[in-house]
Amino acid sequence: MSRNFKLFKKMIGLVLLASVIGACGGGDDPPTGDGAPIADTGTSTSPQIAIDSSTGKAIAVWVQHDGTSDSIFAQRFAANGSLLGTSTPIKTGNGTSTSPQIAVDSSTGNAIAVWVQHDGTANTIFANFYTASSTSWGTSTPITTGADAVASPQIAFGPNGNAIAVWSQTNGTTTSIFANRFIATSTWEGAIKLDAEDLGEAISPQVAINSNNNAIVVWSQEDDIATTTSVRSIWARQFIDNSWGTSTLIETNNAGDAESPQVAIDSVGNALVVWSQGNSTTTSSISSIFAARYIAVGSNNGWRPPELIETAGTREGEDALFPQVA
Repeated sequence: MSRNFKLFKKMIGLVLLASVIGACGGGDDPPTGDGAPIADTGTSTSPQIAIDSSTGKAIAVWVQHDGTSDSIFAQRFAANGSLLGTSTPIKTGNGTSTSPQIAVDSSTGNAIAVWVQHDGTANTIFANFYTASSTSWGTSTPITTGADAVASPQIAFGPNGNAIAVWSQTNGTTTSIFANRFIATSTWEGAIKLDAEDLGEAISPQVAINSNNNAIVVWSQEDDIATTTSVRSIWARQFIDNSWGTSTLIETNNAGDAESPQVAIDSVGNALVVWSQGNSTTTSSISSIFAARYIAVGSNNGWRPPELIETAGTREGEDALFPQVA
């Protein structure tokens, strides 16, 4: 087991402990051993952590009640797992906040946190930029527009300080997938809609960026909003050579819903997407794990047909769910 992985496990333990202790209302006796609370006032939930692979430092974010509303807090870690400074609120305003995510730029140590925050009218995606050279957070900024409800933000960093945030957004009729690119000059380009087909509800976006600034976004989307038998499929859209391509259906087996996609991409642009998928549209459907590869170069480049990589049990409840890939 590598030293960095051991440290990462220790940091994960600290973050999870913060969530448990916060949810229990704190306590008089501090924990012993490697674990130590990083949030012991107010209910704390939804911890996330990102590590700087070049230095071993890390930043955690979580939801914590600040006495007025659920806010977003952050805590820095040294490479040895010890705390750097104290936990810091990074949200502006009093709106209730949920679903934090964070990504670190390993070339600079800078970071971006995103989350859902109610702005007084509707839920909005907010972001805050952390500058490593000054060890300081900026002012949180909304990166979505309009009064449409939003959910499920994700964030990924590429080289040169560029990043992409994705989320789902509802317009009152259906739910779509949106993205906003952050340019290293501290500018958000503006939100764009990724699921151009408008087939049906699109949810669960995930994003991955490689060292060449190419990216892939994946999501689960209903085939037809107008029917009651619509089945969810897996879609993808790529960002290559500084422009967005078209959305692509990468899973066509309509036996059951395809859900919870995850994506990873290498430096060449090859990618792997995994998801769980049911074997029927009934309530007794049993889910298995599938994967699809994207080949970036060569005469046979493009998406390969999905492959079954894990078979679920034969009875209801013996599902294979929530795959991850790195």
